[in-house]
Amino acid sequence: MLESHQMTGNVSVSQIRRIVESSPTIRNMSTVLAEISARLQDQQRLSNAAAADEDNGMSRVGDQFDMFDHPDGHRRHFPPEYTLQNCKLQFMYQLWHCGDGTRRICPIKDFTP
Repeated sequence: MLESHQMTGNVSVSQIRRIVESSPTIRNMSTVLAEISARLQDQQRLSNAAAADEDNGMSRVGDQFDMFDHPDGHRRHFPPEYTLQNCKLQFMYQLWHCGDGTRRICPIKDFTP
């Protein structure tokens, strides 16, 4: 950059600063850095908002499944008459991890004895 100005001899710091600051590369770099900074701040805001939504969503997870009274006096996430049907592995995997939303039964992996 300094070579393009054909400076020879002693060059002051202020002359170097003026050349560097007036350089299109440096001006473009500051614009790019400002854009990156703005994007990072936006991303942080979105991330914070998503985390808040997730926290709010976690409090609602228990609302999607019912608790059922059992004859022994305990309340469980499945009705006393609930039995596992003979079903395909894919459906069993879904019951294990997601539960049965139509009957409001929690995932089998969360059953308590």
